[in-house]
Amino acid sequence: MDILTQISEFITKINISLHDPTIIKIIRLMKDKNIPLNHVLAEILLYSYFRNRGYEYILIEETINNVKCDVYLRHRNHDICIEIEFYTIPMEYLGNWTEFIIARHIKKLYQIAKAGIKAAAFAYPYGIIPLIPIELIRPSHYRSKKRIQELLAIARKYYSIEEDADELLKMQHIHAVYIFDFSMGKVYEVLLHTIESLIALYQSLIAY
Repeated sequence: MDILTQISEFITKINISLHDPTIIKIIRLMKDKNIPLNHVLAEILLYSYFRNRGYEYILIEETINNVKCDVYLRHRNHDICIEIEFYTIPMEYLGNWTEFIIARHIKKLYQIAKAGIKAAAFAYPYGIIPLIPIELIRPSHYRSKKRIQELLAIARKYYSIEEDADELLKMQHIHAVYIFDFSMGKVYEVLLHTIESLIALYQSLIAY
């Protein structure tokens, strides 16, 4: 089955028209940028989810003030940049897989904050444990400056991040975490305190 047929069958399942301007844009970008099919289907599913919840300003693969958002939402004076994560990483970092994934989350949150976007969100396929540092899930007034600096030190092993990043990262708001299920054609919003408990449980299991 070719890729366009797979996309056509998927959008039919979630009740979107192939002629929807956003779908046309996604397909064009997939061809122009060689975006993987799983990433494209995730963007389509998230687009459908937010459209059905009344969002009118939804952009896909949009760059806002030098940060790329897989999905960008705006409602009145509030905007959200959503990053889709499948945990694919360059081969040279396989030995530091977990640390690299955590560093990528930190880097993305910093970029979103630097771009002046009010909130960040992450989306994962069903079955993947979010690896957002717990410190960054908590409200900003509960975040330790020392821990923020420790997280930035991890991120700087892999990315170039400016020295004044700690205040931006300390204040960056995570709006939500989304889990998407291709088989069901659904997206689920997970409350942050639930995500915090899930990550803490996962970390306690790994620690043993």
